[in-house]
Amino acid sequence: MLNISKNSKRVIVIIAMAIMVVLMLPTIVSSAYSVMIADDFSAGSMFKQGYTGLNYVKYYYNSWQGTYTGLGLIAILSPILHGGLKWLRIIAVINALALFISFAVLCDAIVAVVYKQKSVVIRALICLLSVYVFTAYNSYYEGIYWFTGMAVYTMPLIITMVALALFIKNSEKINIVYTVLISLLGFFGMGGSLIISGFGCYALMLLVLFFAIKEKKINYKHVFIFAVWVIGALVNVAAPGNYVRHDVADSSGIHPLSAIITSIKVYVSRIEWFNSNTSIWAVFMLMVLCGLLFYEAKGLSVKNIVFTLCAIVLLPFVAVFPVALGQGDNMPNRVLFVLDVSIILVLLVIALVVSDFIKKNVMTEDNTKLIITFMVFMIFTSMALDNFSYENNVSYKVAVELKDGVFQDYHSAVSKILVKLDTYEEGSDVVISTQEIPADIENYKNFYIDMDPADWVNVDMSNYYGFNTLRVE
Repeated sequence: MLNISKNSKRVIVIIAMAIMVVLMLPTIVSSAYSVMIADDFSAGSMFKQGYTGLNYVKYYYNSWQGTYTGLGLIAILSPILHGGLKWLRIIAVINALALFISFAVLCDAIVAVVYKQKSVVIRALICLLSVYVFTAYNSYYEGIYWFTGMAVYTMPLIITMVALALFIKNSEKINIVYTVLISLLGFFGMGGSLIISGFGCYALMLLVLFFAIKEKKINYKHVFIFAVWVIGALVNVAAPGNYVRHDVADSSGIHPLSAIITSIKVYVSRIEWFNSNTSIWAVFMLMVLCGLLFYEAKGLSVKNIVFTLCAIVLLPFVAVFPVALGQGDNMPNRVLFVLDVSIILVLLVIALVVSDFIKKNVMTEDNTKLIITFMVFMIFTSMALDNFSYENNVSYKVAVELKDGVFQDYHSAVSKILVKLDTYEEGSDVVISTQEIPADIENYKNFYIDMDPADWVNVDMSNYYGFNTLRVE
């Protein structure tokens, strides 16, 4: 481990934290300009028909999907019910802020507890690089700028990541309070999209096994927590609505083998996307370099290394499998959002394992400078080959859009449309001019009304407002 002064360590940590804030801030600020769209109005139409609270959850649980937590959050927090766009602004900002904080806290817990790193420097640098990957390559607009996506995907994912972090940090001496708290958080987390159920249950299973092997005994509180999470996932899976929805897409039945193949294809295609469109390998090597400089090697055995790598690389596959089973190869932005979180965690763990192995088995006083120089050379070579510049960075692009007023103007235009829709009488045949609909913007969940009044979005908006028809022309 590189020996540097306390003041130097403090400076590194402060700089890393400051960069993290800079990376996160554009998304957090831009989320304030979210607008209601599509399924948000579907919920509104259901509320008007009397399906509120638990009745809303029960209806959709039986007819469309098992995401009991997401449905509950929609029934409680929907901006359709409370304050419109002003309330949505508050929810969206808190949602984005909590997402980044919970992700960073989980990354820190893995580095600090699982890999026993007391140095704040390595923890801050690994968290920074993980947050960079999370913010640089994709806007994840369906989980950040769309209320329904927030409720069904982002918020349950936040709950799950917080629960995993709490489990890691309290695992060795977990008391009854944390046992109950983590169990409840996990149960609610498993009530999001099924990709979160797969992600959460498998990640927790790996942690339970890890601590059981480490302590050479089974901790029954850990087993209890895992059982509660699995029960939550099963409640989600068992929903009649899942099978109704599946029949709409594929009435031939459920095909597990096909889902396995699809999951592998989706996983591989996502890695290929990262490889072709991002600087992911440069960042991965930066993680390894940080490990070589600041990681306190523990000397993992070959057996532990093989087990860790084989187990962790399956995380994205297990996460996406329930989606592949229910929806085939349809992987919208909101699904890729959770899949990417699992991939980032896989890269983090592999980077730490590689760092540990090199420092314990390869590095010596004589070759340290050579290895560090080689890693720096490889990083710059990778950066030169991937052609990913700061202008490709999503955080940068969103910041530019904010500076130019793109998000603000779009939000203002949609607000005017929503205000106008409130002025029409019930039973009207409403026509919105195409000139009133703002042009789509990048890195955002765009508002739309179709030209066809029979389109489901138009129908649900008409039902919410009480119109006979609604269309654009």
